[in-house]
Amino acid sequence: ASVNRTTVTAHYGGRNGLAAIIWAHHVPSIREVVKRTCHAGKTFDEILWSYIQRIAEIARIHNDVTGAYLHVLFSFTKGPSGHNSSADPRRLVLLPDVLADEIRHHNTDLKTEFAGTERDAITFAEFVTNAALLLTMNRKTMSSSQVADYINSTALNGAARDRT
Repeated sequence: ASVNRTTVTAHYGGRNGLAAIIWAHHVPSIREVVKRTCHAGKTFDEILWSYIQRIAEIARIHNDVTGAYLHVLFSFTKGPSGHNSSADPRRLVLLPDVLADEIRHHNTDLKTEFAGTERDAITFAEFVTNAALLLTMNRKTMSSSQVADYINSTALNGAARDRT
């Protein structure tokens, strides 16, 4: 269907807002991957890897939409309004929440500063999510599995509790 620019802008705030709507439709499939990995009895690092790999896979397939989503996400983040505005894409695309649930569940595997509170879990999940999206967009030669390997290793090297 042909939709004019005025209609898109009125309903979604333009191309970037529409990109956030499109990304929001992928959240259930990412949640399903995480849920399947959990039900298979996998470790937190395997759950984290699956989450990152699925995000990278979607970002790679929907490259232009992901670029527009990142634009609206980071330009909004710089603004003063935080999460309070209904136009904030973080309120629509709840990717970090998918991972934060698992961080809270596996909090004994992580240092307190990464999983001690709900806010800590969300912050760590936002870090991992944004890193996955940015690395996928900036390193086109890396496969989604390579992106997951890299970010999983980097994130867990800093966040995992020492097992000594």
